[in-house]
Order: sequence, then C-alpha cells, then structure tokens
Amino acid sequence: MLILIAEDNPMIAAAIKLYLEDSEIHAMVASTAKEAIDLFTAWHYDGAVVDVNLFTSSGMDVIDFMREKCEKIHIVATTGYRVPAVIIELEKKEVPLLVKPFEMKDLWRELRLEH
Repeated sequence: MLILIAEDNPMIAAAIKLYLEDSEIHAMVASTAKEAIDLFTAWHYDGAVVDVNLFTSSGMDVIDFMREKCEKIHIVATTGYRVPAVIIELEKKEVPLLVKPFEMKDLWRELRLEH
C-alpha cells in the first residue's frame, strides 16, 4: 500500500510518514502542490493526505487533480484552520477533514486502512 502525503510542514509530514510506515504502509511526501501532482502522476497511490493550505498553493487543487485522475482514491484533507467555505467544499467532494492537531487513529480511520 502506498499513501501520498502533501504537507508543507516537515514535522507534520514526518510524523504522518513515520506513523504509516510503522504499520508497514509506504508513504511519499510532497511539500508543494506541484510536487504532489508530479508524484501522483508518476506512481499509483492507494490514498492521500492533503493539507488544504499548502505554502505555495491550494491543496484543494491537488484534491481536484487526484479525483479527476482517480475518483475512487481515499483522500483525507488536513488543515490548521476551520474555514466554513473549505468545510462545505470538502463535504461536496466527500473528502473528510481533520483539523490539526489530530489523532493518528483518526487519520487511520479516515484513510479506511485496516489495522
């Protein structure tokens, strides 16, 4: 299993990656939307964790790209801010949102991984 992590905070990205890899799930990290799109195009992923507020661009663009290419992929959005417009948009896309800081067990559940 392979998960793409699109997160511009290196400490958060490393924590998520370590958590997944401790459970023998491979993970790749992108710190920008462009890098996430490039990695998503180059590999087959079973799921993705996408920060909606990436440093240089919108994680929503990454989510839209992923869904366009693979509508059944399990995507979990993350953010440090509860913005009503973002919450509504993610609900329309049927993408769960985890607000930082979140419990790793919640990420596990939202990615629909078997433990």
